[in-house]
Amino acid sequence: MYRREVIQALFGRVGFRQPTQSGSPVITPENKKCDSGRFFQDYHAIVSPENIKATAEDPALDDAKLNTYLKDLQESAIAAVLDGIFSVPEIIEQRLELIRGTEEVVPVANQGLFVGRQIRVVPDPTILVRVTQAALFFNGVATFNLYLFHNLKKTSLYSKEVTTEANSQVVTKLGWDLSYMAAAYKTGVFFLGYFQDDLGGVQAVDERACWYAGNCYDSTGMAAVRNPAPEVDFVRTTPQLSSVAYGLNLEFTSGKDYTEIILNNVAAFDKAIGLQMAAMVVEKIINSVRSNKTERITREIADRLYIDLNQAMPTVEMPYSYGLKKQLDRELMRLHNNFFPKDTITAKTVPACSTQRMIP
Repeated sequence: MYRREVIQALFGRVGFRQPTQSGSPVITPENKKCDSGRFFQDYHAIVSPENIKATAEDPALDDAKLNTYLKDLQESAIAAVLDGIFSVPEIIEQRLELIRGTEEVVPVANQGLFVGRQIRVVPDPTILVRVTQAALFFNGVATFNLYLFHNLKKTSLYSKEVTTEANSQVVTKLGWDLSYMAAAYKTGVFFLGYFQDDLGGVQAVDERACWYAGNCYDSTGMAAVRNPAPEVDFVRTTPQLSSVAYGLNLEFTSGKDYTEIILNNVAAFDKAIGLQMAAMVVEKIINSVRSNKTERITREIADRLYIDLNQAMPTVEMPYSYGLKKQLDRELMRLHNNFFPKDTITAKTVPACSTQRMIP
């Protein structure tokens, strides 16, 4: 998997060259941007804004709509390239922290602290740990915020308002991502929890259940002194660690995440993105149902375009030529082998975290 920021980082590595003919569409700076110095027209001459407009499904494309269409095409091309390269198995584990039976439950006294979990994730930039849900168990009805903090960031990374029920478990969806390396921080420790002062007279229930550590993360109960109100913060150093659950049971998933690798190697994808765009546009032109002057000209060379798109092997007539799809396949394979060398263990063979389990 990869995060949305990857698409934005690769967008504009290759761009559309502004047509010079009078009356041609005006391309926005966003779509003309080409940090690599390469243009989509360089990968096949038919890939021009004029041809794309003339063969698009919507015959009423003005410049604004065309630029939106070009932006969507480029994002689709980038996603197709990434999906073709990073196709190894992604999910490593999915589990709850606590397995509870019929053990006695005990209310947790409120002491004005920030309480919840200290979470560490495995030091691997290709692993993403996600807190998908939190099961809440309290002895009364209270509405308060859950927070996810990082020990190197002053403000919370995530927050969500939740409401409990009296002596009945409530499950709330979170979807909070924890990574060893992210755009906003590098390494560190996470804290997920709430401020006891926000509970009023309600108390968390300590379930006294069995704790299960994950392969790619470790979580443990924690409590820390709250900074003076109204500051939403607490003392991050040396929190008190224990096996107290503080009314929380978190569900985790761990999987492969290639965001950091991609962000640090954006230039490697230029050729593949250019070829992917060319293949997509040629295929759209071949299958267009539009009828106009430009479309009819391109239809006249449809056989040639089909060869340009699909030729798998050199021929006597074109002894050094491959079709766009074949060129793209070769480039994707080259990139895949670069990021996943055959002599390296990957998630295909062994869960990436299995030898790096962390215990605080």
